[in-house]
Amino acid sequence: MGQMAQKISKVDHDELLKALNEALSEEWLAYYQYWVGALVAKGPMRTSIVAEFMEHANEEYDHANKLGKRIIELGGTPVLDPKQWENLARCKYDAPSNDWVMELVKQNLVAERCAIARYQQICEMTFGKDYETFKVSAKILKEEIEHEQELQFQRSSFIPKCEDLLANYWTWDTSTKNRFLRELIEKAVYTKNAKNTWKNGDDISFTLDIYPKIQQK
Repeated sequence: MGQMAQKISKVDHDELLKALNEALSEEWLAYYQYWVGALVAKGPMRTSIVAEFMEHANEEYDHANKLGKRIIELGGTPVLDPKQWENLARCKYDAPSNDWVMELVKQNLVAERCAIARYQQICEMTFGKDYETFKVSAKILKEEIEHEQELQFQRSSFIPKCEDLLANYWTWDTSTKNRFLRELIEKAVYTKNAKNTWKNGDDISFTLDIYPKIQQK
């Protein structure tokens, strides 16, 4: 931070650096929680949920990068020892003991709500006192709110409907099957790879790509 910026800043410098390093630790834990969740996830529409987890993981990494740079600009030192992350973090890492997608979504939803509270705190601490830090934390807060909205949609609507479809598909009438499929699937693309030949009628010679209606930003 430059001399003039330090002169006009009204925020407690030490308290701000402490909060930023705590947030930095939380971002690294959040990154790993999304990354490892994507690695082990099982259940309906796993591919789409994994893609969303990886997108969130990349954004958590970006948050950590922004926080680290801002800490240095303020004359501080980003937390150097990963062993300190868990001690500094208020938003803790929650190991995925259950790899079912619904449970992983619930875990990450708790983490996102904790992150929202963290950045709300930093925004309140810096509003009207440290414009640059406020701008960084407000942008991160906006993205954490988007993460919560996306996960809430998966938890309350999309995944339960997928589970319902898988559990009851063969007992439903055609009308109910079609209604559920229209609610869950954007489109399906059938691709024929090779012409079936005599005596090979049971061989799979096509691919079916299904595009679910995952909430987009």
